[in-house]
Amino acid sequence: MSCPVRSLPVFILLAVLLSGCIPYRQIGPDAFPSDGNFSLQNGPVAWWQIFDDPALDRLMERLFENNLDLMAAKSRIVQAEIARQKAGAPLSPSLDFGADAKHYVGSFENYNTVSASFRAGYEIDLWGRLDDLSEAAIYDERQRSFDYQAMAVTLSATLVNEWYGFVYTVNYSTFLKRKIALAKKGVELLRRRYFARQAKLSDLLLQESVLKQMESELTTLRYLEHGHRNAIAALLGEDGGKLSMERSAVLPYIETGRTPVVDSKCILKRPDIAAAIASLKALDRRAAAAVSAQYPRFSLAASAGQDNILFNNLFELWYSSITASLAAPLFDGESRAADARMALEKRKEQLLRLKKLLIDASVETSNALKALETGRINYLNLVEQLRIDEKKAACYRSGYLHGTEDFKRYLDAETALISTRQKVLRAKLDLITYSVALYRSTASGWRPVRSIVPAGRKE
Repeated sequence: MSCPVRSLPVFILLAVLLSGCIPYRQIGPDAFPSDGNFSLQNGPVAWWQIFDDPALDRLMERLFENNLDLMAAKSRIVQAEIARQKAGAPLSPSLDFGADAKHYVGSFENYNTVSASFRAGYEIDLWGRLDDLSEAAIYDERQRSFDYQAMAVTLSATLVNEWYGFVYTVNYSTFLKRKIALAKKGVELLRRRYFARQAKLSDLLLQESVLKQMESELTTLRYLEHGHRNAIAALLGEDGGKLSMERSAVLPYIETGRTPVVDSKCILKRPDIAAAIASLKALDRRAAAAVSAQYPRFSLAASAGQDNILFNNLFELWYSSITASLAAPLFDGESRAADARMALEKRKEQLLRLKKLLIDASVETSNALKALETGRINYLNLVEQLRIDEKKAACYRSGYLHGTEDFKRYLDAETALISTRQKVLRAKLDLITYSVALYRSTASGWRPVRSIVPAGRKE
């Protein structure tokens, strides 16, 4: 006999919920990246390899080998496997062996007695309670496996962001040092002109203020670089002071094609959502078991044994018994009924949590798509601005060399060019961040396999 709470239309509910919350189209041929491998479902299994960055690949290997959170998640999977085996044990008969030996000392004689017995027991699962508890443990194990995958997606995305945050800081500092060198030349030029009464004091003070601001910004960048280094070290389970970082790396080039479209079904395959579904199924089975616990239990027990075992009567004087027992709850202060209501409420809570998780996943994916679209437009505009500033700086450089342009205007043009390059660098970092967010929000079918699938290129 099955309890009514055992059949839960989970997938029907998810289909209805998603159809009203995720207005996405099917994945098109122009999906990100340019080779058509957009989602983790279709693209490289090790998704970070789209950046074609050997240094990042090496960091990822160390992440999966040494990250303490992932190690703990693996341990939880093993614990869930053990719990599953334990929960399934009552479905099979139990067999126990007992032995007893005694030595008697009397006035006229001493003697020994030895007895042995076997006992077998089996509970007949009339209402499916034991089967429900066993299935709940199976879903618990699946949930732990999905939790590990979700954690791996989160940690790998965090490592990508921290690594390229470090690379951005190093490259930005290089540009800033060039601007500081130009600013110092500008200060020297204005100082000479001021003493020659060819420049105003306000112009000199303004240039000195700009120089100090740049030097202060460089100090802040050193602090940010230190923070990224420590964050990466924590992810790798290492000491930040001993971590060696490659400083010659550059930000990878991101193709700027059409904004991708996302199939709503891939969201259902996200590890965190799959874990929530497994948890809901486990709670559903436990709710059924709690309802079944209110009904009578029927069990069988059999035993066999022999007392006063001697070699000459080893196969004699055995006793055996078979017992059938029925345990029916009469009065328990509504304890079992309360357990059933509590289990049903926990299932309801998890169902609401799953709905919220699906809505959040939809919003997260929608925001990531919009951010990627906006970032691409901004990047293309800045690239055009960079081309204009390069031509402008070249004109001022040529004019200065031919004596038709002032040296100060040439310095200003070079400074503006470096500033635009810094903006382009920031736009590239934003594109990387938005791309990581999109992969993270559609992390379907992800597995921590380290197969080398190069995709992407450097500028």
